[in-house]
Amino acid sequence: DISGVINKAIGSAMKTASMTYLTQALQPYGSLITLAKLAKAAADHVSLNPITFAPASSQMDDNAFAYTAKIAGLMKERPKLRIKLCGKATPADSQQLIQQQTEAWKSKQKQAGAEASSKASPPVFTVSDEQLLELAATRADTIKNMLVNDFQIDAARLFLGKPAIDQEKDGKPRVDMTI
Repeated sequence: DISGVINKAIGSAMKTASMTYLTQALQPYGSLITLAKLAKAAADHVSLNPITFAPASSQMDDNAFAYTAKIAGLMKERPKLRIKLCGKATPADSQQLIQQQTEAWKSKQKQAGAEASSKASPPVFTVSDEQLLELAATRADTIKNMLVNDFQIDAARLFLGKPAIDQEKDGKPRVDMTI
């Protein structure tokens, strides 16, 4: 029966409208309501230390493996724990990918042995946002696959977030983890 769905939607809208009205009408006490909501939202999401990667790589180092093992141990101790994994790419990834493309071009020119082409300057290489997002997604998949395959964590407890490009100059290529 559709009336139940309609009643639930109307009830939810009325609750939201009432809280908004009370928050606005009861100033300065309405600010306390807003702060309480923000505190609850912050308590609902706990961020773990990110797992970092070398620029332009989705391979984990030994330190990252050890940290992932600790996360797996925590998840085994707490069976209801869920983790969201979000891969991040950075400008360092872009720079490293361009450097790799340039080196591959130079190597190909050297193998071709053409003297005239060896004096030619390399083309201008670029890295698209799609490439960076794919790298970020691959990093998150790497962590998820390790937790599932190596540590037998149920895949239903691991959620992949939307990969992103971190534009911070000092940002590290990483996978952010949130409980």
